[in-house]
Amino acid sequence: MQYRNVIWVHNEEQRRVSDTQKAAIEKESGKPVATLILDAKTFYPAEDYHQKYALRHNQALMQLFDRWYPKGSDFRESFTAMRFNAYLQGHGSATLLLNELDGYGLPDELKDMMRAQAPKLSEDAGMQCAIPGA
Repeated sequence: MQYRNVIWVHNEEQRRVSDTQKAAIEKESGKPVATLILDAKTFYPAEDYHQKYALRHNQALMQLFDRWYPKGSDFRESFTAMRFNAYLQGHGSATLLLNELDGYGLPDELKDMMRAQAPKLSEDAGMQCAIPGA
């Protein structure tokens, strides 16, 4: 398996929280969660062309993200880019996106483009966790 979802934990508290959330999602959905919970080890980021794959293949959004994050490392480390990439892959509902969009501090042009993506998102998609304060 080349790609998989993993939560890398650094301590027992993170493991406890991750296990608890995973169990709650499984109970609520009635489906197993395939995400692994493993101890963090040395991390090696993938090559740039593997980063934020769905977002990189949306040319209009990438033009805006390139302006917003001119340094490749800033884009790679961006929580916002990660979140939007997940939405574009179908992980997250339109309601969740619209509820948290203003909390990112993005320019209106980028928010408008993400709002245009909302109708394409399923309301029962996999991303469950809203961002605190967003």
